[in-house]
Amino acid sequence: DGAARKRGTTLSESTARQNTPAVAVDLPWSPPVFGVQPAPPPPEPVSTANPGVKLAGNLNEVELPNILQSVMLCKMTGSLQITNQLREVNLFFEDGLLVHAIAEGALSGGQEEEVLGEHAVLDLMTWESGVFNFDKQRRSNRKTVQRRLESLLMEGSMLRDYSQFLQANGIELDSRLKKVNPSLSEQEFEDIVRQGIPLDMALQKRVYLLTRENTLRDILANVKIPRTVWVSVLFNLVNQGLIASLSIPAAVKTPQKVPNLLEENVIKAAARELTRSETGMLSYPLFLHFLKLETLRHKLTGQPLSVVVFECRIQRETGLEPLSNAALQMISERTDEIKDVLDLLGQFEPLDFILLMPLKTLAQAEATAREILMAFADLDLPACERHEDLKIKARAASLPADGDSLESLLSAIAAGKHEVSLP
Repeated sequence: DGAARKRGTTLSESTARQNTPAVAVDLPWSPPVFGVQPAPPPPEPVSTANPGVKLAGNLNEVELPNILQSVMLCKMTGSLQITNQLREVNLFFEDGLLVHAIAEGALSGGQEEEVLGEHAVLDLMTWESGVFNFDKQRRSNRKTVQRRLESLLMEGSMLRDYSQFLQANGIELDSRLKKVNPSLSEQEFEDIVRQGIPLDMALQKRVYLLTRENTLRDILANVKIPRTVWVSVLFNLVNQGLIASLSIPAAVKTPQKVPNLLEENVIKAAARELTRSETGMLSYPLFLHFLKLETLRHKLTGQPLSVVVFECRIQRETGLEPLSNAALQMISERTDEIKDVLDLLGQFEPLDFILLMPLKTLAQAEATAREILMAFADLDLPACERHEDLKIKARAASLPADGDSLESLLSAIAAGKHEVSLP
């Protein structure tokens, strides 16, 4: 009828006419995080003679980022092997530099397939259990990892947040998924997805269309992409309220002692639990949660809302490198000294961080950002020998200056509409 024509055909109807077969997807884009792993070369033998284990333990007792940073700081050479049931990852180091990574069974659906390089490392970062040991005698001549370990650690922490978010929402390989609103038009779907993290639109549509009360394992059998890709896609679709698990088990509630609301140490301890221990910042999913709440507050009250994204890198002869977690911790502490008590600092995308400033106009946010930039310039950051090697950029966005919705705010950030620089 007329109302249906005005809304447009549903995404399912418009795509069904194209009669797209369910075959392995050939992704048209190749960003450093979410690109599809190319076909690996033939395996090359590695030396395993006289193994000498110097580092061993259980991931339940030692966090993986701490293990990797220990290998890097001690400039160890050899192989770090991590196993978890039927999965195994081997990381090869030379003088503390990660040069090669190979994983078995790290792709979608638990398939026994080989994954190489950065995808293997990022998949490993989502593991919560397993055993590890370091063998200084085991070497490899292959080089499949190009990015620095610090960058992979930051990106991996984000993927782990996504994975934990999916588990909390009852989504695992054998979970049956459903569309929350099957009557969405294609334009409505695109509008909603654009409010989330920036991913390939065609791939997100395909995963959404395959969601017909079948299991995640069945979906992944049709869309053969690495875990590092589908975890992000599923996070986006679930977080934006497009798909959900058919049955989410009820959380088991245990009685807890109610703290004295006036105990300052209890409040501070609760606040610390919200931030990542290695950086002192909110995780990206948690930051998005608070950003959505503040956007709603803006719509209800008309009060302004501003954000500033900071991009910090260290200049090397080989190019720009991301900051280590230790450097980010220092930046977080210095920012806390400057920002207002209502402002929130969080991770933004893989390598940047963002400051949320409720009740501040664009001009006020830019003034605060300049003060923070000046403070950063005086920091003696780890692995940054000269202050001039620290390269900092900042860009601001604000409501209502840049629109009246979360989507318009994120678009202004992406476009770099308001660059902030020192006078």
